[in-house]
Amino acid sequence: MSDAMLNGDEFAARVETSMRADSGPGGCSCSEVADHIFELLDSQMPAEQAERLQRHADSCPRCSALAEAEVHVREIVRRSCSESAPATLRMRITSQIAVYRKATQ
Repeated sequence: MSDAMLNGDEFAARVETSMRADSGPGGCSCSEVADHIFELLDSQMPAEQAERLQRHADSCPRCSALAEAEVHVREIVRRSCSESAPATLRMRITSQIAVYRKATQ
């Protein structure tokens, strides 16, 4: 069955199982990449460790997909944070905050 045909729970289980695979001596495991994916993408780790994890991610389809998915999520969040709410919504929220403040003082 292809990944596109799996339901969410089956896909998550398959990803978790595959991430536990070891890459062999001198390398790193998929679980190590997964554990440090945020630090790797944020350049928040020593260069030697980052290079080792990046080499693994570049050569491992599962870890490459994991990194790509995280980058994609970050792009969506970044894009959604740059949009502004409509003026009517902002006015309604501001009004509700003012009412809440008066009620709690």
